[in-house]
Amino acid sequence: MSNKNITEMPYAEWLEQTLRDISELPIKSIAITGVLETGDAYTGYWNATMMDKITLGALINQDATLDMLAAQGVIEYDDDENENGQEDVDG
Repeated sequence: MSNKNITEMPYAEWLEQTLRDISELPIKSIAITGVLETGDAYTGYWNATMMDKITLGALINQDATLDMLAAQGVIEYDDDENENGQEDVDG
């Protein structure tokens, strides 16, 4: 295992805020995904059922579709993201 200091990672502030946010919610499962610099993907799950994974995957797909439509000028929408890319819970 690496001895990297997590507080020095570029996503440290985002991850800390995300952990604060979910600690206030009645979470039953968690999924973390990431794309590595090589283009490979990382996925990690805590207590996620098959249905949880399907639901979360569909929500990511929906977000990407809205991003694509907005980028193409087909729609305008406020994606309720703050400066760190963190989506608001109410959004």
